[in-house]
Amino acid sequence: MHRCIPNPSSTHEYKGSTISLLVSEAPEGTWRCRYVYIEFSLTDTAYLSNYPDGLFTTQQEAESAALRKAKKLIDPWEPLSPHPCP
Repeated sequence: MHRCIPNPSSTHEYKGSTISLLVSEAPEGTWRCRYVYIEFSLTDTAYLSNYPDGLFTTQQEAESAALRKAKKLIDPWEPLSPHPCP
């Protein structure tokens, strides 16, 4: 079971979206950070919440990993550039 640290949430604005991070420390001294991403549009609402893979040795590492993972969900998929034919 994980316990939450005081003031566990931080909020980050990214490309018009909001990402909330919820940090917790495991009993063995490792850290996890859950990201919550909610996107509103005129026709739909998307809600995504998950953890990045693994446990981390510091709170900062856990937050950074969660923020990176959430940003990847927000960024549009960019196809690979076609290679010119020889």
